[in-house]
Amino acid sequence: MSDGYEGAPGEDRDRTKLVWGLIGAVLVLMVVSLWFMGQPDANKTLVRSRHILVKYDGTDSIARQRALKTINELRQRIVDGEDFGKLAEEYSDDPASKVTGGDLGFLDPTEFDGSFKDYVMLAPVGELRRQLFAVQ
Repeated sequence: MSDGYEGAPGEDRDRTKLVWGLIGAVLVLMVVSLWFMGQPDANKTLVRSRHILVKYDGTDSIARQRALKTINELRQRIVDGEDFGKLAEEYSDDPASKVTGGDLGFLDPTEFDGSFKDYVMLAPVGELRRQLFAVQ
């Protein structure tokens, strides 16, 4: 038997289920949107490179020779089997990449400057080079 109560006119109905349903739908849409935004562009080239940056004063030929000597020594140590990442952490002058073992991650080559951009696009995969790049 019914008690006859069906809500007085003008009273709000319980909309909890409706609100939670809408919240759930918004969350699902957000997750799907983030998934689609995270998909790599098939037409975009990304390169991954690692480096050990050795800074020097470009106007000082002695500093340039010292930097080249350091680069050659580091290269030989890597060829002899030492860990590139550990050497980058110890010797690199790039504070951002030295904490990741010299790893610059996957980047669009257009983010690089000049000759370094050309190098990362044309160098064979896995090749170790000693290269001096002028950085402004």
